[in-house]
Amino acid sequence: THKKRIMLRTTVSRLLRRNAGANNAVLGLGSTRRSISISSDEQMKLEQEINATFAEAREEIEAAMESVGTTYFNDDAEIAKELTRDCVAKYEELLTKCEGEAGRKEKIQRSMGLKIEQLKAECNLIDTAHDD
Repeated sequence: THKKRIMLRTTVSRLLRRNAGANNAVLGLGSTRRSISISSDEQMKLEQEINATFAEAREEIEAAMESVGTTYFNDDAEIAKELTRDCVAKYEELLTKCEGEAGRKEKIQRSMGLKIEQLKAECNLIDTAHDD
């Protein structure tokens, strides 16, 4: 049924994020902010991660909005918010890594900034969707 698929997707999504977080901690990735230049390949990889996280966050926001009024809403909403935070953090990390390089940061902001702001706005709608 639809509810079982949502529960399974939620569980799998949580496990993947937990493992990714543990792997990032082991590898020393994520929480450090460095203003070092990155290669084009590294930039492309980070942009792909941002795009994948963006797509997953949008799906989870949609799932949360569909589950308003059900017992699944709180879990769906938390997953959507967590993925949105992850996406925004990765975007900010990319911008930080591209600081100081003429035009590179601005190009990223032009190509990705609007969709990141849209994602944040959609995530904020979750808070007004439920009626506690």
